[in-house]
Amino acid sequence: MAAPLLAPPGPDSFKKFTPESLANIEKRIQEEKNKKPPKPRSDSSHRDTSDDNEPKPNSDLEAGKSLPFIYGDIPDGMVATPLEDLDPFYLNQKTFIVLNKGKTIFRFSATPSFMIIMCTILTNCIFMTFSDPPEWSKQVEYTFTGIYTFESLTKIVARGFAIDGFTFLRDPWNWLDFMVISMA
Repeated sequence: MAAPLLAPPGPDSFKKFTPESLANIEKRIQEEKNKKPPKPRSDSSHRDTSDDNEPKPNSDLEAGKSLPFIYGDIPDGMVATPLEDLDPFYLNQKTFIVLNKGKTIFRFSATPSFMIIMCTILTNCIFMTFSDPPEWSKQVEYTFTGIYTFESLTKIVARGFAIDGFTFLRDPWNWLDFMVISMA
């Protein structure tokens, strides 16, 4: 089977990330699993047998970097919108990108998220606006701290702490979370 054709760089490369995009990624992952023979297990050697010819992420399309000029301007309506990943390395990985007005690349995992945290943050913000908080607000503050700690621990268990890409501490927003929770 031939490799999938990749769009040439330019403004036509941008495609919105949709549920169908995720379904296509999952299909490609399944096809790749079915196609690969299982690696022989060798208990006698503990050497790293990783192949230096394995594909690597495009360094020009790393998260946090600006989009290369070859892609041109971001089409209207696609700024701050989930887009299919431009890097062929992530073709079979559940990721998507978001570009800001400055054309900075932000890469995210397309696995399900726990949206209750956003509601908790908004509720906590409302409690923080009280000029004369009620007596029981201290217990509410401890509850919010417990929820945020649980969320961070869940992310750390699910994504790893710091070693690989897309782990908890590879995201600068999580640095803030980690520091705030540590000080709480």
